[in-house]
Amino acid sequence: MTIATQEKLQYNWKHVISLAGLHIGALFALLPSNFNWTAVGLTVFMHWITGGLGITLGWHRMLTHRSFQAPKFVEYFLAFCGSLACQGGIIDWVGLHRLHHTHSDQNAIDPHNAQARLTLKFPAVQKTLPAIHFTDFCKTTFSRCKSSLACCFTS
Repeated sequence: MTIATQEKLQYNWKHVISLAGLHIGALFALLPSNFNWTAVGLTVFMHWITGGLGITLGWHRMLTHRSFQAPKFVEYFLAFCGSLACQGGIIDWVGLHRLHHTHSDQNAIDPHNAQARLTLKFPAVQKTLPAIHFTDFCKTTFSRCKSSLACCFTS
């Protein structure tokens, strides 16, 4: 159910321009002179690396839920693979996702609730993210470094 609002939505122009540029650039792959099956295979492989290993296995299962432990070099590798997906800083991602699971489908608090995004409540939730959701994670120098590097490219 969509709720009407008097507030005018504001675009994040940095994200709009970067995503539009990415998709316009991807259209060039459809030109016969640019099409290459090796590039298609590499794209599928990188999608698996960034989405499957990085975000799903690394950031979500291992770091957000702590559902398994791995040697440090594996943890660092999976965190790096997730950062290649351009989903922002790792500390913010883990904190927001833990907040989402804590308050799932509660309009005012859940950052992944579509209704909250449409009514501009999401930026307020993100700014007031309780530190309790990621204090254990912020202790490592690696995660702080990955978060600050990701902010340069995606925030």
